Amino acid sequence: MEYLPYILAGCVATLLCRFLPYFLFKKRSNGEVLKYLERRSTLVIMIILTIYAIASMKFDNIWLGACAVACLFLAITLQIWRKNSLISIAVPTILYIYIANFSGL
Repeated sequence: MEYLPYILAGCVATLLCRFLPYFLFKKRSNGEVLKYLERRSTLVIMIILTIYAIASMKFDNIWLGACAVACLFLAITLQIWRKNSLISIAVPTILYIYIANFSGL
């Protein structure tokens, strides 16, 4: 429950990064600025989510911290390999939640 504000902030940032350029530049749909924002918005979203994830981590349990860092590298690897934000966010998040809640760490 304590992560809910961070999740909501990530959702709002994601929605703003995705939809705001379309609303601002919808009359100039072939503009270079819109194309640049479209290409870079995924990277911005990943950086925002990574900062929120690292800022709220507590490394009291070394194994849980190691799993979090491993999931972070998994997210980066999936983003570079698949270039799909949904996969690179969902897979490490589900894996980390599973490890944190069901592995007994």
